[in-house]
Amino acid sequence: MKNRKTFEKLAALNEKLEIHGDYQNHSGNSVGSPVWDIYELVKNVNPDYLGVQYDICHAVTEGAYSWKLGMKRVAPWIRTIDIKDFVWGKNEKGEWQHQNVPLGEGMVNFDEFLKEYAKLKVEASISIHYEYDLGGAELGKKEISMDRMKIYGLMKKDLVWFKSNLQKYQIEI
Repeated sequence: MKNRKTFEKLAALNEKLEIHGDYQNHSGNSVGSPVWDIYELVKNVNPDYLGVQYDICHAVTEGAYSWKLGMKRVAPWIRTIDIKDFVWGKNEKGEWQHQNVPLGEGMVNFDEFLKEYAKLKVEASISIHYEYDLGGAELGKKEISMDRMKIYGLMKKDLVWFKSNLQKYQIEI
């Protein structure tokens, strides 16, 4: 309830200032990890001033097969889409964790996602996140351990791959 009131106040402030804000779903144990949490926060606000930054990777992490249900629920508030991919893998301690990988190499079913995106007629900015190993560049480090041209090549490969998938579903950016 407290969080919902905060969202309503923030949406009112955004309207007064004529700006828009988004809340990103993110896997874990925080508010908004399951996308239906976010719906409870935004259902009473004007989507022109406060909405959702929908991260398909985190949605799939949290709801492997049910991510579509959450996406449908918050679709009117989606103003930004985050694009990245992941696999489940074990860390050094042998614990299972979400591990980011290049687009198309992981568990996000981009065909299903883009079909749903088109079906729901979402109009949103799209942001590709490069969070897999890029020699430290993915963490914003100044000193990186990977050749810059290799990093650019990996980023370009993701961009080209994603654009070709958008074209399959006649989605323009």
